[in-house]
Amino acid sequence: MFKTFKRLCASLLAAALILAFTTGCGEAPPESAPPESEEAAGAEALVFAVAGPDKWIARAAEDYNAAGPEKPVELLRFQSAAELMDAVDGGLEADMYFAALEGASLPEYAASPAARLREASADLSGRLNIPLAGNLAEAMSCEGELRCLPFDFEVEGVAWTLGEALPGSMAEAEALAAGAGETLFYPLWNCDSLAGGWLYPYLCSADEAARGDILASVLAHEQDDEPAPDARFAFNLVRLDGDENGELGLGNLVFNCADGWAAGLPGAETAGIYVPKHVFGIFEGCSDADAAWAFLEGFLSDGLQDNARSLPAAESAFESRLEHASRFVSPEAVGTARELVENSTLAAGPGLAGEEQAWYVEYINSEARHEKLGIA
Repeated sequence: MFKTFKRLCASLLAAALILAFTTGCGEAPPESAPPESEEAAGAEALVFAVAGPDKWIARAAEDYNAAGPEKPVELLRFQSAAELMDAVDGGLEADMYFAALEGASLPEYAASPAARLREASADLSGRLNIPLAGNLAEAMSCEGELRCLPFDFEVEGVAWTLGEALPGSMAEAEALAAGAGETLFYPLWNCDSLAGGWLYPYLCSADEAARGDILASVLAHEQDDEPAPDARFAFNLVRLDGDENGELGLGNLVFNCADGWAAGLPGAETAGIYVPKHVFGIFEGCSDADAAWAFLEGFLSDGLQDNARSLPAAESAFESRLEHASRFVSPEAVGTARELVENSTLAAGPGLAGEEQAWYVEYINSEARHEKLGIA
């Protein structure tokens, strides 16, 4: 009785939060709970917290309830993952969630809404029985636990633009870049934006020798606050995304690199970094995790994966997206997309934050960095 009372209070709290947020801020969210079937009407509902996605997710809940499950789904909408977690911290007893995320691969991940969401989630590694694309499952795991499952994702990183294969070392890359009249990195970047930003995943994946090689190049890089408009640099940014229409985005690299390009850095163990765009999972305090999973596993089905705005996370849906994309882009682009996904081993967030990155602390406190940045 007390828990039922608490759940009622939590539901009223969530409704109040949503009303307060939307009043005067445009269109209000749709009805909180999809209609239930007659069979499910008397059953205790599972609270499904949704932060940010489209109307299709409400239809998925409606279809599920219409099939007469043992426990129907009660949908509560939030504007963001941060708002959802504020409600949970305030007493909302939600059972499961689906949330839009902004990737957080930097050291600051620990303070992000994504980290808060993961900390409140149950381990799903023993429940996942649908293969994910590439190395997504392992990359999103931390200390053997897979608490957030990706619904869709992108891959981000850097790419060598002066050939189809990475140089054998950063020293070789510097020599090749100088011979081509280019800098190694974008002139506006400084050593901290490289080590703690664009190159951070690669530095995490490298062994000690390779990491030292990369950091030496980072500290040797000369920042230019006013680079020439036509300034060229050997390591450019690359992002692989895709939509439900079959388009594959690889930036301008495919078009502007006549001699080919290769993702990654010499000595690093990953081609890029997975960036989950939407995740779903079960809260640790879920009243019935089996019933929650019976609903959530449908989000990796081909039918619901068709709604992925970016690259679908399920292996079969990802391959279907690539097959569809082959009608619109070259076979080389499709092959490159598959290789980039298959050769990436890290994901933004838990996989990086869960490891002790002593090298980053040492870098921040190093005399070489202090001298480079003029820190007394």
